[in-house]
Amino acid sequence: MQSLKGELRKTGRYVHADVVVINPLRQSLRQNVRFIADTGAVGCVIPESIAKKLKLQSRGKIVAVMADGSQKPLDTSFAVLEFAGKRLYAWVAYEKGFDALLGVDIMEVLGIHVDVPNKNLLMPVKHFSIKNFILTFGWRKG
Repeated sequence: MQSLKGELRKTGRYVHADVVVINPLRQSLRQNVRFIADTGAVGCVIPESIAKKLKLQSRGKIVAVMADGSQKPLDTSFAVLEFAGKRLYAWVAYEKGFDALLGVDIMEVLGIHVDVPNKNLLMPVKHFSIKNFILTFGWRKG
């Protein structure tokens, strides 16, 4: 696993991930967004100001259940999320006054693992291959 030090920031109790959010219909509209990596959330939430800046078109509303059990209607749209060289076409919710949250399901698709004790995010090493190996049976002489 490699640590993503360059794309992460530890701030108090939270681990933040710097993610590029892109309008999928006008990819020149993009914004760097600092997300809270939230292992208790699913999906992706961005502030309404980011959605407006990217000119995301509302595709309807969802009713989201907050951590305290209350319910809140949120607008939704599609966006492209880019993190550590990976891109994901995702359904995002947005509303005024919300922090950017990256849910555990989005992190799983992007291959991000949360190291809770060290407040860090990890990604598996992209690949490795074995170029040569030797099989031996029994003891080699001399």
